[in-house]
Amino acid sequence: MGIFVVGVVVVELRSWIRVLNSGRRRASGDARPDSHSHSRYPRSPGLALRAGDTLDSTVEIRTSQGTFLGRGSDPDGVLAYIEDKIAVLTGIPAGHGEPFNVLRYENGQHYDSHYDSFDEAGYGKQSSQRVATVLVYLSDVEEGGETSFLFEGVGGTERLKTVDYKKCDTGIKVTPRAGDALLFWSVHPDMTRDLHSLHGGCPVARGTKWTATKWIRDRCMSGAGASCSSESVN
Repeated sequence: MGIFVVGVVVVELRSWIRVLNSGRRRASGDARPDSHSHSRYPRSPGLALRAGDTLDSTVEIRTSQGTFLGRGSDPDGVLAYIEDKIAVLTGIPAGHGEPFNVLRYENGQHYDSHYDSFDEAGYGKQSSQRVATVLVYLSDVEEGGETSFLFEGVGGTERLKTVDYKKCDTGIKVTPRAGDALLFWSVHPDMTRDLHSLHGGCPVARGTKWTATKWIRDRCMSGAGASCSSESVN
C-alpha cells in the first residue's frame, strides 16, 4: 500500500462538502489493495439495515466487494497516518472514527443513494451518530463511478418527493481520482440530520474503482485504537 498525500487544494462545493485534491496522484507506490486477492474482499459487509430489511432485500443497494481495515491491522502505520490527517482536517479525534470500509467496484457495480447518518425512526435508537464522512479515492476510474449528491442545486430537498435512489442524473458528481479525498458532513451543527447529504456511487462504466471510507461519530468508538482526546488533533 502506498501513501497518499491528502489535502493540498480544497474545493468547497457547499459549506459541508469539500474535495481535497492531492496535487500529485501518489506519494509512493500503488495504494490500491492487491487486485489479485479477490477472495479477501467478499460482497460488501457492514450495510446498516433498517427495521424490516434483510440481507436478501438489500442485496442490490450496494453491489461492490469490501472489507474493514483499522489501524491495528496495518503494522506499517499507513492507516494510522491517514486517520491522524483526517482528525486534523475535521477537528474530531481519530478515536471517533469507525474502521476504514475498503470497497472495490467493478464494471456495472454501484451504491444506491443513501444517508450515512442514522434516522432513528428507521434504524432504532443509536448509541452515537455518524456526523461526517471522508471518502478516500484509491484509484482512477476510466469511466463512471462518480460520487453523486442528488439534492445539490435548484430544488434541493424538494426533489425528495420524487427521488430515484438509483439515478445519477441530478445534483453534482465528484469524479474519483487516485489520492483525492471527499469530506462531507451528515448533520447540522445542532446535530439534526442534513438531508442534502444524500449521496451514492454511480455505476462504474469502465475500469475498477477502489475507495476507503471513514465514518466519523459524535462519540469515541470503543476499540478504535486511536486517541479520543481533543489534544491529539494538532
